[in-house]
Amino acid sequence: MIANLIIEGHGLSHGHITACDGVFSIYVCCRSPRHWGFAERQLAFCQVSQDGDEACILQLDRLPNSDEAELIRHYCIRQTRQVSAETIERVRAHQKRFESGQRGDWVTGCAGGADR
Repeated sequence: MIANLIIEGHGLSHGHITACDGVFSIYVCCRSPRHWGFAERQLAFCQVSQDGDEACILQLDRLPNSDEAELIRHYCIRQTRQVSAETIERVRAHQKRFESGQRGDWVTGCAGGADR
């Protein structure tokens, strides 16, 4: 099974993670060669598959531990929106209804709120 996740924010691609046959390929795009140098040292638990000046592809043949996952999130996944716990619960409830076939008007329930 192949899982694919592209993370985008502010119109720029910050990372791309692909999982296939137990190997995670992580595309990391940095601001500069110097930034990539710092990222490469921090992400040394991964194997460098392709090395560029400001971007690379890393491979990891296992799930990362919590510290490693935090570093991957820092260099690859940019969180662009903070939401309240109430909004998260509302979206999860709508998702459960959608997955169970009780679709109704689930989109309008997510559109409003103080977090937008």
